[in-house]
Formats: sequence, structure tokens, C-alpha cells
Amino acid sequence: MKKGVQSNFRDALHSSAVRHNNNLTGVQERLSAPKGGGDAFRAEVLEIEPGLLEVQSKLLDAERNALSLIEEGRYGICDTCTKKIPPTRLKAVPTATECIKCARTSQGENGFAEVNRENNWGAATDSETANEVDEDELRLIEAEGE
Repeated sequence: MKKGVQSNFRDALHSSAVRHNNNLTGVQERLSAPKGGGDAFRAEVLEIEPGLLEVQSKLLDAERNALSLIEEGRYGICDTCTKKIPPTRLKAVPTATECIKCARTSQGENGFAEVNRENNWGAATDSETANEVDEDELRLIEAEGE
């Protein structure tokens, strides 16, 4: 990867890491702040904050890892196949450590690493006849279309 392009990625990753570090600090401060009683909104926010903390932490870790790879001269090289990761992928996902082909293989075609392939989607219906349209519903749908 050319030094100028690598420098652009480093600058963008550094800026993003600073932003996520500030966000992480803010979330940590809100979580450690004394909790007042009776404030339902604050209670709801505090239920959400741990999830935000985890997300910000993972983003920051990925950015720090990418910055380390730049310093080591390994940024833009797939961890799995050791081929170059296309710049278009790095522009879309600057923290990518795998090329698209390897990412799809390791994460599955849908992009999720942990997928329960034994989902029972039939259980998601209310009844066995849920796919059948009720005659009254059909008339209402047709009437709305007129």
C-alpha cells in the first residue's frame, strides 16, 4: 500500500479512535454517576448504556488494532489468505482484517459469525393457518384498494 494512502487511513482511524474513546469515557462517566431515585428516563438510559459501552469498546479495540497493523506494515493484508484487501473494502470498513472472500467464509454468507442455522421459523407463526388469508381480511384489503 502506498505511503500516502496508508497515511490517509491512519489519520482517519486515529480520528475515529479519538471519537470512540471520548464516547467511551462519556458512557463510563454516566454509568458511574450517582443514580437518583424516581427518574424513570434516567433508569432506562442506564439500562442501555452498558450495551453502548460494549459497542464503543469493540470499535475502539478494532481501530487500535488497525493502527497497530499500519505501524507493523501489515495493514490491508488479509489475516486468513494473506492477499491484499482491496482499498474499496478498507474505505468501507477501515478496521477490516480479512478480504471479502475470507470474511464471507468465516462469518457465513449473511455476514454474521454466530448464526443458529437450526432456526424454527414455523414457530414464529400464530397458527398453522397463519399464511391463509381470512375472507373478511381479503374483502377489506380489496375495498381499501378501490
